[in-house]
Amino acid sequence: MITDRVLLNAGSGSTSVPPFPDLAQLDRQEVGHLMRQWQALLVPLGIGGTPLSRGRVGRQGEVILKREDKTGTGSYKERGAATAVLNAKARGYDLGVAASTGNFGRGIRAACEKCGFSATIFVPTSTPGNKVDALRGAGVTVKPYGSDFTEAHREAVGYAAVHPDHYLLEPYNSVPTILGQGTVALELIDQTSVDDYSVIFVPIGGGGLVAGTALGHFAFRKNVRVVGVCTEAAPASFLSFKLGAPVEVPTQFSIASGANVAKLGDICYPLIKTLVSDILLVREAEVERAISWLAARGIRAEGAGAMALAAVLRRKGKDHKVAAIVSGGSISEADHSKVLARVAAFAALSRRSNAQSVAQRGSSAALP
Repeated sequence: MITDRVLLNAGSGSTSVPPFPDLAQLDRQEVGHLMRQWQALLVPLGIGGTPLSRGRVGRQGEVILKREDKTGTGSYKERGAATAVLNAKARGYDLGVAASTGNFGRGIRAACEKCGFSATIFVPTSTPGNKVDALRGAGVTVKPYGSDFTEAHREAVGYAAVHPDHYLLEPYNSVPTILGQGTVALELIDQTSVDDYSVIFVPIGGGGLVAGTALGHFAFRKNVRVVGVCTEAAPASFLSFKLGAPVEVPTQFSIASGANVAKLGDICYPLIKTLVSDILLVREAEVERAISWLAARGIRAEGAGAMALAAVLRRKGKDHKVAAIVSGGSISEADHSKVLARVAAFAALSRRSNAQSVAQRGSSAALP
């Protein structure tokens, strides 16, 4: 039973903060109650309330987009960052350390400003400059380290071990973060009816968002299938799901850098295995086409933010009514323009190739 509470001051008076039980042992009612408690804690911090957009896919398909690019920091990760900081403060810490490819760190920076907290954030040296610049602010120290998230995270873990006054803020592999990310699903459920979608597509990096989304639907809309989406450049979640055990796979460069994680979190994995219906792989070109599709509708998404839609577009409306999370919009103007140019060039080349094929078939048919 969920009975004990911890008091903390988060900048707006004493707040009751739920404990962190083994989520896999809770029933639907307990999960729903716990998630609603955390959702309520984020409201005074100005976190949540992102809108929906709707679009057509194929001849009969409709997609509902949960617009996490419209958060205060441009990504859903501010939700889990805030719950991670609230948890640290509940344990008596005023200092934290984290690893981030950009968006989680930006959420940490925002939470530091709102909650009277300070943090050191390790970022891979490959992190786009616009994301690194967005981390800097009062109470935050940014330290570039390593070639990818795995190396930066390893350094953050080591830093916490030798600086016991710093609490390790996990970007996905912790119960507070999972519950924070899961508030995306709670809002979507509140904003829609039971007939609006039967499948939801969710991008996967380390697994916090898809685990939280699956928990939210388990508690409040169990009939919805939750489908994770990862890229070929970071296939660890796909392979782990298919093989039945978490595996670590080195990542490659991807436009979806925010989801370039080599292994699912060990707290996330059991929830994903139990509650997620499937995990799909998408190619780099499919992610870029999804970025272009969104741009044509006035939505600016980063690579990781377009991953879920990439899977929807590939299915061409097969599922009729679906939802997809646009998880973030932190992409530089230069990178966004390059993606749109590549997609346009490929589309022009495809049209030219198709026209030539039609012409050749016509010529062959005209031969005596």
